[in-house]
Amino acid sequence: MKSWFRNQQQTENIARGKAILDKENQRLGIKALNLDDMVSHFKQHDTDALLEAIGRSDINSRQLAGFLKIPELEEMPINVRPKKAPAKSVVSVAGIDNVQTSFAHCCSPVLGDDIIGYISHHKGITVHRTDCKNVTQLSLEKQTQLITVTWGAKKASHAVPIVIHAFNAQNLLNNVSQILAQSKIHIFNASLNTHPDFSAILNLTIQIENTDQLSLVLSKINCLPNIVQVRRKT
Repeated sequence: MKSWFRNQQQTENIARGKAILDKENQRLGIKALNLDDMVSHFKQHDTDALLEAIGRSDINSRQLAGFLKIPELEEMPINVRPKKAPAKSVVSVAGIDNVQTSFAHCCSPVLGDDIIGYISHHKGITVHRTDCKNVTQLSLEKQTQLITVTWGAKKASHAVPIVIHAFNAQNLLNNVSQILAQSKIHIFNASLNTHPDFSAILNLTIQIENTDQLSLVLSKINCLPNIVQVRRKT
């Protein structure tokens, strides 16, 4: 009997952990995740053990957000290529700094995203997220115009669109604005659409430095009353 209850609890924790992980991926707009790397990072035996640990809250949302940005933000060890000067630009193109680039409005890349460059004859190099539909759906001919780009050492902020679904529109914009102001996050624009049943959809474009900051502020907004869903708009 004890074994049966233990197995039931384990199954529930695994299911809860998967739901939490899926929710975090959805909030941050991450579509591809290497679970093997995550298992290794959190020193778990296998995927089920990882999900169980997340479900038991042994691994919390802040730790998850920290892991999800590690591959893109990891700094080079000091003893590797010591003579190479640090990057001086926000984005490096094929290992070269200070190349003129612009960020694609269709996917709004932010520090912590996997990125790739597209060489345009008229607009120079445009930086996209690697999972952007305008990149993944390129013809074979246009794929030859893709080029490797990486985040540099220079800090920058990025305009990131988010969408908030709420049961009730009352005080929604004011409450969200207060949270963003307390977090010192600038709002570029806001659009509130209400429905006859008083539910609402709030679209915002906010100034974000990295995915860790984005995850934290989305979690704070999600704790507001009447919130149904908060996520990065993709």
